[in-house]
Amino acid sequence: YKDVYSVFQGSIWVTGEVNGEKRGIIGDYEQDMGQGPWGQDNTDQAYKVYYVDISMLNDPENHDDFQNWPVNQGAPWVDVAGDGIYEPLPVGEDYPEFIGDKLAFFVANDGDPSLKSNMGTNPLDLEMQFLVYSFEQSFSDDLAASLFYKVLIINKGSNTIDNTYFGLWFDDDIGTPGNDLVGVSVDRGLSYTYNGDVDDLVIQGGMQDFIKGSDFLQ
Repeated sequence: YKDVYSVFQGSIWVTGEVNGEKRGIIGDYEQDMGQGPWGQDNTDQAYKVYYVDISMLNDPENHDDFQNWPVNQGAPWVDVAGDGIYEPLPVGEDYPEFIGDKLAFFVANDGDPSLKSNMGTNPLDLEMQFLVYSFEQSFSDDLAASLFYKVLIINKGSNTIDNTYFGLWFDDDIGTPGNDLVGVSVDRGLSYTYNGDVDDLVIQGGMQDFIKGSDFLQ
């Protein structure tokens, strides 16, 4: 189903006050964060999106992201030896901690004022560690059509952030973007996007029409 997607762009939005000054992280079509941990060189190629899936346990030596799983950036892993040093299979015993069957990890932060190109506020000095995972099941099962984000947000600055609010922003495209409609279920805290009429792009992708929903689970 790679020919059909449901999200063009998406981001976590954060607002808060530092010493009475309003600041925010508002990512849409403009950059408002940089890649990598707070305080590090965001041009370092080690700060990227890492991807592993559970089938890599069969031949871990052939997968760079498995061998170089970024445990120093906060990526979860199984320390079989219990020595705090990531020594991956097959030479060592350690491996990424699989939540689901497919797993991606990356880190972003808003500590560099030169990258605050959206709203132009001063940085909140937040670091976000993103763990994205899914389950490999037949398409008829609910989990097979779900993508989960687990995000650890850390205040790396020295300031207290007051009146802090978090939100999700999505530019959803269910196949062809021009015929999409949106709605919200207030009781569920659920937003959703769906096609207003028959979508040829979805049909050509070999799928039945679908609705994309977004929710905070925790």
